[in-house]
Amino acid sequence: GDGTDFGDCIPGVKGKSDTWHGNNVAGVIGMGITNNTEGIAGVNWEVKVLHVRVSGKCGSDDFDLYDAMKWSAGLPVPGAPLNPNPARIINISLGSIGLCEPLMQEAINEVVTKKGTSVVTSAGNNSGPAMFHTPSNCQNVITVAASDEQGRLAPYSNFGSPVMIMAPGGDSKRDVDNDGMPDGVLTLNHPGQQDPNTSNIPVGYEFVRGTSLSAPHVSGVLALWLAVNPALTHAELVKGL
Repeated sequence: GDGTDFGDCIPGVKGKSDTWHGNNVAGVIGMGITNNTEGIAGVNWEVKVLHVRVSGKCGSDDFDLYDAMKWSAGLPVPGAPLNPNPARIINISLGSIGLCEPLMQEAINEVVTKKGTSVVTSAGNNSGPAMFHTPSNCQNVITVAASDEQGRLAPYSNFGSPVMIMAPGGDSKRDVDNDGMPDGVLTLNHPGQQDPNTSNIPVGYEFVRGTSLSAPHVSGVLALWLAVNPALTHAELVKGL
């Protein structure tokens, strides 16, 4: 989790609850137990997921993200053993306002060109141009915007030229179909935590929204394609979108 107590990260600033953001993203890609009449089945329910943590309770460091991308793809990183299980797809459901940093672009280019790894990024939740959100505004990435429950651009989603495709991001603040549950994406949270928005779903799951959820939908689909044909290249995966 990433929850904090008062003053943990910045003196005088109150704490916050855990978001379980990584669990949310992994649940969409394919984590969880399926065919048990409970919870969810991810997009690729038998996918292998390599979790590489770069963000903690007080945020993240860009250099950790650069190294994590390279290590995940199987490239050498000083001070770390070589990854014995290189990833074919890197899902980055995080970002910030700003331009694509040169070192970020360099890391992306390395994993794509040297290892053939595809990088999927969330477009951002600022209701504005994705060109001002990084790393979704970098080159050689698959940038994903979010759709709502009606298949339209979600009101929070970034948009514009960097976006390659749109995928479900949901909207947990609405209930358009009046089924008594939020229209967000149902996914994993913490095994012992109840969704604060509804008691109609099992403990351990929650409805969330955001481009952080739309990106793993695409990552899961790409993993399904690779399950059918592991020889597919990054360029072929992009062309298929």
